[in-house]
Amino acid sequence: MYRWRINSSILEKEELLQNHLKISKVISRLLVLRGIDTVEKAEIFFSSNVSKLYSPFLMKDMEKAVQIILKAIANHERIRIVGDYDQDGNSATVTLMKGLSRLSADVSYAIPHRIIDGYGINTEIIETAKNDHIDLIITCDNGISAFEAADFAKHIGLKYIITDHHQVAMENGCQILPKADAILNPQQKDCKYPFKALCGAGVAFKLIQGLYERLDLGIEPIVDLLQFVAMGTVCDMVDIIDENRILVTEGLRRINSTTNYGLLSLIEESGWTKDIDVYALGFVLGPAINASGRLDSANIAAELFLEEDRDLVKSYARQLVLLNRQRQEMTKNGETSLEKQVQCWDIEKNPVVILCAKELHESLAGIVAGKIKEKYYRPCIVLTSSKDEGIWKGSGRSIEGYSMFDKLSEQNQYLERFGGHPMAAGLTIKEEHIGTLITALNENHGLTREEFIPVLNIDIPFKLKFLNEAFVQSLKVMEPFGKGNPEPVFASKKVKLKKLQRIGKKMNVLKYIFEDDGIEIEGISFQKTDEIIERLKGKKNVQHNGNENNESFVNIVYTPKVNTYMGKNTVQVQIKDIY
Repeated sequence: MYRWRINSSILEKEELLQNHLKISKVISRLLVLRGIDTVEKAEIFFSSNVSKLYSPFLMKDMEKAVQIILKAIANHERIRIVGDYDQDGNSATVTLMKGLSRLSADVSYAIPHRIIDGYGINTEIIETAKNDHIDLIITCDNGISAFEAADFAKHIGLKYIITDHHQVAMENGCQILPKADAILNPQQKDCKYPFKALCGAGVAFKLIQGLYERLDLGIEPIVDLLQFVAMGTVCDMVDIIDENRILVTEGLRRINSTTNYGLLSLIEESGWTKDIDVYALGFVLGPAINASGRLDSANIAAELFLEEDRDLVKSYARQLVLLNRQRQEMTKNGETSLEKQVQCWDIEKNPVVILCAKELHESLAGIVAGKIKEKYYRPCIVLTSSKDEGIWKGSGRSIEGYSMFDKLSEQNQYLERFGGHPMAAGLTIKEEHIGTLITALNENHGLTREEFIPVLNIDIPFKLKFLNEAFVQSLKVMEPFGKGNPEPVFASKKVKLKKLQRIGKKMNVLKYIFEDDGIEIEGISFQKTDEIIERLKGKKNVQHNGNENNESFVNIVYTPKVNTYMGKNTVQVQIKDIY
């Protein structure tokens, strides 16, 4: 069940874009709804190329960081990149390694082990760097909340640069920053960088861009790195708007003509045969790369893109795909196990669901939390026991209207450490404080009953009879779609439902035939099959088995597609909701 909400736009802005850019009413409305409401913004949107990237020197401490690194290279000092074990951390690490290596830097990398080290840089990693005679540490996709590590690095005389994109810790209304020689993070309040939604790989690329600009090398020698930045941007689920749209658009272009043998091998091992798009990054390649950091060592995924021995690269790709299959099975089992806890949870009294799963692999906590959040539409945190006695680690996923990062910040006295975003967060907590945290978060959740019903945002009410292939193809100008720039969503009222049929091997897909003023359109849906059948039983002669050959009228929300089968194109609507 959804709350249908038609997004409100501003007619004057739509007309301005339509007249100035000579675009359709539909496209102009979609632009305004996505915050692209001026001619300047729209021109940038439609001309997404590297020439439109912002100057890296608009970011606070960029000049300082660039000069430190250039001096280190000139003096043949040793540099160590400290990344993160997820896809974004992988992309950021690879971007920095490749970008610095091309400048003849003496550079190596370290990625924390999820189980042994936990999230982010720590004193042990810094101690190892000191023993390896490292002079400069550069973090990527982490570091902004690692105060102890930063203090230790400075105490033992290491130069220390933080590149990160996560939210900055607050205390008494003020941002608290680690001690470092330079901090690159657009989330800093006094950072004037015009775009705040870069991922970790995006920030890392801006640093490389700054280095190459100062050396008068331009951007051409590093544009191939955008293939890795695009992966991080998509998989970290930051908004694909503004500068991120350029990074993803240009990155996808280079992925689809890549010569990186690691990427080619992973695509082949994954069985993907079409062009790589946002979906392929987010749901095929990204999870495989993430799997190494979840179940083994994240170095496998980094070496996939850095190693030159083709036999080794091929083995890494094969290993990643196998690890991902293992991860999928473990996730399914974990979700099934925790479902029993959810059934005993008073979801009305305690809408912030916090579950303890002692046997669940800690790397899967976020995935399982996300699945439970989707099913029940409640903020969910899944806690797993760590290797340290009495210490639990958790990962949470949230819903619209509930900033998990802010809510955890309010209760940080019960936490050993935490970090994240409004919609996702990670934490470490002593077992003795779990009950207190559950009580505190639920007593102060601040959510209304209406917010427990997910919103289905509708861009445009539309007459189904006007849907044709040319119209659907015209929407491609808005690609690539993703967070912040979702696929256009349309709604049609009082559409005739002529046929409803279960299809697929598991009979869990619904196929529809709709009619509007004599025009027939095919529809399909892949989720909530039983729920939809049950809901439509009240319609004329819709049977429990899902077969319907008599006419009834429905309201539908959908995204339009062009389905190609045996060389023939057919307009199809992918149903998001129906009643």
